[in-house]
Amino acid sequence: MNTLIIGVVVYFLLGVCYAIDFFHDEYEDMVENNGKKVGEFFVLTIFTGLLWPFIIIMLAILDIKGER
Repeated sequence: MNTLIIGVVVYFLLGVCYAIDFFHDEYEDMVENNGKKVGEFFVLTIFTGLLWPFIIIMLAILDIKGER
């Protein structure tokens, strides 16, 4: 169980780092090239950086419990 908790924490931290990197790249594109609008930019950042790790973590927990 400790391994699962450590894995979840590490995976969440990697997701946050990915979100920061994505945020930075998209922000540069938005400022320099008139890329995405601000609302679309924040929605994509939140989804790609924070929500997809939760989906994978939930699937891993369901696999461990044998409910999937």
